[in-house]
Amino acid sequence: MITDTYPSVFFCPMGDNEMITDTVNIKYSNETFEKAKDYFKDNEEKLINKYKVSSVSEVSFWGTTEGMRSVWSEMKTDDLIFFTKNGMGFVYMAKISNKFEREEAELLNKNFWNNNSNHKDLSWGLVFTLKDVRQIKISTNEMSLINGYGKRYIYRGLFKLDEKRLINFWESFPIYYFLNPEKFDKLEDNL
Repeated sequence: MITDTYPSVFFCPMGDNEMITDTVNIKYSNETFEKAKDYFKDNEEKLINKYKVSSVSEVSFWGTTEGMRSVWSEMKTDDLIFFTKNGMGFVYMAKISNKFEREEAELLNKNFWNNNSNHKDLSWGLVFTLKDVRQIKISTNEMSLINGYGKRYIYRGLFKLDEKRLINFWESFPIYYFLNPEKFDKLEDNL
């Protein structure tokens, strides 16, 4: 199988800035998230061990709904994920670090996404943590060409590249990355 050779690649839409709390870049946000960050500060030792980071200030994460369980279940440590925002193209690239659900996911829903709903489909109950997060500037058209899609492909919902497109991606993306270093910044480079 190709996934034994290459990490899987996932794509995830983030919606509009006003609608969704950006928890991929949360560690570099300021007063908006101070209260929510207390959750991490109060549980630092447990979280450092669980998320395998050196400090809780390095925790970046995202969540999805129960309807995406089959995709979420396929995520493995060190798989690659790209995040896209409406009208902005792809804005983050990261590696999957860890996954969790239930109680911890509910705490994140209440602290970060202000989602107190008991309705399963409205809750981000399937969470994955991220590492090696980079801010990127890749248009949807460019990414579609790298993946072997048509130029006008629309990325909808969390999904995993199929095996054929995964081969296209790993044959094209390293060259693109090498030739366009200005499009890839580590978050800490932007402080």
